Amino acid sequence: MPVATSPRTERSKAAILAATLALLAEEGVGGLTVDAVAARAGVGKATVYRHWASRAELIVDAISSVITEDEAVDHGSLRQDLEATYERIVQVCGTSVMAQVLPTLAEAASRDPELAHVHKDFVARRRHHLVAALDRAAARGELRPGLDVSVVADLVAGPMFYKKLVHHERPDEAYAQALLDLVLAAVTP
Repeated sequence: MPVATSPRTERSKAAILAATLALLAEEGVGGLTVDAVAARAGVGKATVYRHWASRAELIVDAISSVITEDEAVDHGSLRQDLEATYERIVQVCGTSVMAQVLPTLAEAASRDPELAHVHKDFVARRRHHLVAALDRAAARGELRPGLDVSVVADLVAGPMFYKKLVHHERPDEAYAQALLDLVLAAVTP
């Protein structure tokens, strides 16, 4: 049975998540402290730690609060599943807060073991639905036999994040469409 939470608790959690996102956008992961989050949210530091065991968990929850969880929707074809995937990635890379946070998060996860672990779990949860869509496509005969769906998933998402993190450019719908056409040409029979 889920534990009921009070409206006050929910308000403080929402304020903490909003403060975390604002500070991530302003200061980056390296500049974010629990003290600063608590001050910005108007709560005590103990309140932050009551809800999150670590700064890394707080960061991931804050990011999760603005990125909707991918739904396990079967659109019926590989093309439609990939179109939905690209649409979500364009949204994530285009959201003002996420556009600012993604580069600093990727950099910080490469140096902070705790953040790296939490970040890896965060990415795995989101990647799961893409891999499932590719498995369904393989079962329908839409993928060339013998392809490693994990590699195909990297091929789908990798260029979008490369454009954002390396080129510091927002991948748009036209870029996503060009990638979709290339991916389909490479992986379909």
